[in-house]
Amino acid sequence: IDMLKGMDIAYGIAGIGALFNNILNDSVAYDNTMKTVENILKSHDKMDDFAGRFSLMQRTVRDVGLETKFKVTEVADAAKFLAMAGLNVDAIRNAIRPIADIALVGDTDLGQTADLVTNIMTAYNIVPEKMRNAADVMVNTFTMSNTTLTEIAEAYKYSASLLSAAEAELLRRIHHVFFRRTDSDVHGGNGYRAV
Repeated sequence: IDMLKGMDIAYGIAGIGALFNNILNDSVAYDNTMKTVENILKSHDKMDDFAGRFSLMQRTVRDVGLETKFKVTEVADAAKFLAMAGLNVDAIRNAIRPIADIALVGDTDLGQTADLVTNIMTAYNIVPEKMRNAADVMVNTFTMSNTTLTEIAEAYKYSASLLSAAEAELLRRIHHVFFRRTDSDVHGGNGYRAV
């Protein structure tokens, strides 16, 4: 019995050691990724008070990691994709939560979601300040049309040049591509107006 107690203690200590090891590894991975994000952002974000704004963005990244199913390292990875897409510190701070919401609903990888969403937004010239609206439209589209975010991104890739040239707003574009609905279906207007 004493031997069993000793083994329980040993397993307990090993479990605690593994837990601390995982926390330390995640902490190091987060710090490394955020240092990469900082370096990328410094190359194109020339607005005043970079350090203060970056600190606020880091807090948002940590908050999203604590408040969602995503680990902080995954959120930091998504911030890296957004920085590589050319978003500045403030745009990333405002975009990371809507992107996490898309990934939660779509049950997709957060980094991949950030990459797909920025590709869509770039193709349609959607400014980062419209991220919340764009996220709502994308989630609504893939939940109503029984598609995935990846499928939507593929469809947008093929339709972006035509629909962007037509300067149709995002909601009309999406409904045209996925539902072939008329303008009156989408906005309550009178009759079909060509996109």
